This record gives sequence, C-alpha cells and structure tokens, in this order.
Amino acid sequence: MIIGSCGPREKSTEAPAAAPGSTALPKYRGSAATKNGLHTEVNISAQGDYTVYFMDAAGDDLPAAQLSGVSLNGIKLDINDTGETWVGKGPLPASNDLTAHLDFSIRGASDSASIALTTVDAPLDYVCPMDPDVRSATPGVCPRCGMKLVMGIPDPVEFPLRLRLTPSEPKPLQKVDLIFSVENPETGKIVDRFQTVHERLFHLFIVSADLQYFVHDHPKYDGRGEFRYTAVFPKPGMYRVLGDFYPAGATPQLAPQTIFAGGGPLSLGNAKLAADTAPQKGANSEVELAMSAPPVAGAAAQLFFKFKPANGLQRYLGAWAHMLAASDDLIDLLHEHPYSADNGQIEFDLTFPRARTYRVWVQFQRDGAVNTVAFNVPVQEARP
Repeated sequence: MIIGSCGPREKSTEAPAAAPGSTALPKYRGSAATKNGLHTEVNISAQGDYTVYFMDAAGDDLPAAQLSGVSLNGIKLDINDTGETWVGKGPLPASNDLTAHLDFSIRGASDSASIALTTVDAPLDYVCPMDPDVRSATPGVCPRCGMKLVMGIPDPVEFPLRLRLTPSEPKPLQKVDLIFSVENPETGKIVDRFQTVHERLFHLFIVSADLQYFVHDHPKYDGRGEFRYTAVFPKPGMYRVLGDFYPAGATPQLAPQTIFAGGGPLSLGNAKLAADTAPQKGANSEVELAMSAPPVAGAAAQLFFKFKPANGLQRYLGAWAHMLAASDDLIDLLHEHPYSADNGQIEFDLTFPRARTYRVWVQFQRDGAVNTVAFNVPVQEARP
C-alpha cells in the first residue's frame, strides 16, 4: 500500500517567524496593470493579511525575488517562505475608498499601480495537488507542503513507473544506474513534462528489507523523459524503491519498484523491528517523539516531534519536514508532511493502515543542516 496523503483534518502550519500565509480568504481583491506593463493581483483578508502576486506581460508568474521595495498602501511587504509572493499585514481599506496603491522596483526601475478593490465572497476554488483538503479562494501556495495551489485538480489516475538497471543484475558495493521513466496510461507514451514537487521534479526513496538503510535523493532529469540516479547498495538483499513525481496535467504520484542486489544469500522474511521511541540524535538536533495515544490501525494518530535546541527550524524542500513510514513487511509506504510546526515541535497526523511495527524516518532542516532521525513505532489492532 502506497500512501501520500496527510489526512483529512486541516491545520495551520505556520512556524516561528513565518510570514503571514497567502491562502487566507480575501475580503477585498483587485488586479491591474502597472505603469511599466506588468500585471499584479492584490488580496486583503478580513484580518488584514496582504498578499501581492506579480506576472509578466505574457501572464507568467514572476518570482518575488525579481522585485524589491514592495509596499502596499505604505505598508512594507516581505517575500513569503516559498519565494513566490509578497506578504504583510496592515489596516483594512476605508469603506469609502476601496483603492490600493502599490509601489515596487524591478531590475532597478521604479514602478507602481493604483488598484481598485472590490469586496468578495469567493468560493474556495484553489486546491493543493498534494493535500487536496487544503483549499483557498485565491492563488498562492499550500501552507502545509509549500506546493502551488491550482484551480481544481483532475481525477487521480495512476501513471506507471518504469525502472531499468545498468548493470541489470546489481551487486553490493558496486555502482548501478537506476533509470526511471513514467508512462502515460492513456497513450502508452513516455511522459516528458513534469511539475515541481517540493522543489524537485523527482524524489527517490530507497529502503532496505531490514529497514536499516534509507536514502532520500533526487535523480537527474535529461529533459526527454528519463531520470537517472547512481546507487551503491550496501549488502545483498531486497530494496524497495519509491518514486515521488508529478506528471504535467495529472496529479502527484507515488510509485514503488523492487530491486534485488545479488552476491549473497537473500532473506525475504520481514524485518525484525523492536519498538524504539527513545530520543534520537540528528546532525545538530536531538529529537523526542511523543504520541497523544498509542497508534491504532485505521485510526488517526498524532505524532509530535520535539527538537532540542528548539530554535533554527527552516523549511526543507518546501515543507517544515518530510516523513517516510514503512511497515516491517515493506507493504505499506506512507509519505507524509506535518500539520503544524511551532515552538520547536512538529506534529504529524496520519493513519497507519495495519497493525504492524513501522519504521518512521523524519527529515528536517535546522540552521542549514539536514537532520534524519528514525523511530520504530508499534501500531495496535483496532478493538472490536
């Protein structure tokens, strides 16, 4: 079972010092062309959250970093965490003057626009492709995983992941090229256009059968439909491979493959995992796991990861953290992102599908260093 959801319950995912979110329901909205021909859209929420988007003359989004000195009605704005929009907080416009004045510079040239605002009561049309329960009335990014919101998403269809190995029979401690391609299930053709998922086109996870070996990396794309990654398997045995990718015009995909590295006896038995929820040390943090209750198969579980030191948490690949959970028999692979990150703590809410022991890897970034820690979490049978 391959799972890539974050569950049905939505929560804020702001972390310390995070900029105001860009997905608040707007009370006022307006758009206009600037004096030098750019296009801008302004949204102001009932709580005074300002969000400003910029597009070039062709209608393509402009990264926020291409502009500077952005202010709305005299309120200085800042670039949000994902670098796509300008955000800030200020007073609501006067009811007798629904006009916003925007000032900014681009490539050293000053520009401005006067924008007529209208009061809106808009439906939540924009959806996160990765977390469909996150919806918004305006464009922006998902506050949970950082992906760009889209105007509706198509029905999910599985895109097969093809894997070719060179050499075809890998041996431990030798380099082997993993060459991935994605097939369009309707046409049978190889897909060559992909959307970015958490700042990369393809995320690769590799887990050994004993759950002691873990890799999260990013194959290189040739632009024509093939992703290539060079791996070295540490010992003989079975390895589960999980690809995370997003074909253009489809939905984000999680697709597994299995690799056998020869050169010795192969054990196909389940990993022997003893429960281990003791504090773990990462690159520059110690992580403690706390749970609201012992996890039960098929029921929502809350896992809280507390960091020491508590400061310095940064977004890593578009999210506050990433989790891969694998059952001891490698049937269940769950790729998750946190519901909340605040005061040195990250919360994951997820549903373990079966009563097994799960190896749970959590990756996060603190003060520029990527930390990877792992826990063994036993999951109980649901009571009748």
